[in-house]
Amino acid sequence: IRDTIKNLTKERDDLRDTLYKVDKNIQYYQKSEQRLEAYQKNQSPKNKARDDDFEI
Repeated sequence: IRDTIKNLTKERDDLRDTLYKVDKNIQYYQKSEQRLEAYQKNQSPKNKARDDDFEI
């Protein structure tokens, strides 16, 4: 029983570490996606035309 508890505890810790890494990767890719969307929005011709309207 002690060995089983020890093994399950190790497995739980490994899973916790894996979950932490997956969460970090998800956050990284979500931020990357947001930056890409913001970049694409700023590069669209529609927004460029609006920016030109404000030139003095």
